[in-house]
Amino acid sequence: MTRTVLVTGGGKRLGRVIALTCAKVGWRPVVHYNTSADEAEEVAKETGGVAIGHDLALDGAGHAVIEKARQAAGCRIDALVNSASIFPFDEARDATEDSLLENFRINAMAPIMLAQAFAHQAEDGGVVVNMLDQKLFNLNPDHFSYTVSKQALHGATITMAQAFAPKVRVVGVAPGYNLPSPGQDEKTFERLAPTVNVLHKRLQPEQVADTVLFCMQNTSITGQVIIADNGEHLKAAARDVAFAD
Repeated sequence: MTRTVLVTGGGKRLGRVIALTCAKVGWRPVVHYNTSADEAEEVAKETGGVAIGHDLALDGAGHAVIEKARQAAGCRIDALVNSASIFPFDEARDATEDSLLENFRINAMAPIMLAQAFAHQAEDGGVVVNMLDQKLFNLNPDHFSYTVSKQALHGATITMAQAFAPKVRVVGVAPGYNLPSPGQDEKTFERLAPTVNVLHKRLQPEQVADTVLFCMQNTSITGQVIIADNGEHLKAAARDVAFAD
């Protein structure tokens, strides 16, 4: 029987790679997007899945997206990958209420409410994978509002795993630097990528996606976070890699 996975932000960047990776082993993706309709439709066409659009900043977005996904797929959703996020720059000294609320709404509240709605419709064996960040285990002060919102999602991952058991598992995957940072060119990324981790290798987005798939399919894992970063979290950095020379 075909299993269905909802991947938020599945039309671009890492979300796209996750959707494609899941499809290769038989999962049917529901590809969520906000503004990237063309990209999401392309992924859906390539994988035999479907695409749905919704702004995760809207009130009630979690339950609305799950319902849209069920209707588009024509069945229940078996897995949820919370990949969509925002990554604006700010620091603790200049973070505003608006920046904190924006980050918490997209990066923490939306994934939590999506997971809640998912759990209500899931059968035994459902799984939620929350995309976190190796930065949580190797802190620096850049992207302050983003970081604390992901810290909230990290805590929610553990407590939701307790709350949703035994029917639904909840797992976190914390990727390292696997795609160019916003505004960073490919040449700079290729130069920096092997230097930021202890294995001195470029982290491939497909390796992160494979880790997500492992979490989806290994039914013994819940309430844990797997750091997929070539050991980037073991190499302390005073600033985010986006500002590396």
